[in-house]
Amino acid sequence: EAVPAMVADDSLPPSSDFLDDALDRSDLNPLAKLAIRRLPDSLINDVNPSHDVLDRVIDKLDLRLFLQNVDNQDALEDQVNKAVKESVRDELTSKVTDLI
Repeated sequence: EAVPAMVADDSLPPSSDFLDDALDRSDLNPLAKLAIRRLPDSLINDVNPSHDVLDRVIDKLDLRLFLQNVDNQDALEDQVNKAVKESVRDELTSKVTDLI
């Protein structure tokens, strides 16, 4: 239920926000990275919607740590934001690599 709510209120960052980081971490050649960086954000977001990745993030969250942070809003947000960013970046890197 949380993921659709975040999609509805537009609180999820688009996958394109993580493109540069994903490409920097990839082992693609510089020309391929340049070509991918020139793709429109809308295409990147369509290929890799962040809400699909978030569903996977939820499955991977460390529930024990999540429960430890439940009373600390900042720590909880940091944990979730880190997991989302890493998952989007990793998925985007994989999909971009598959496209090349």
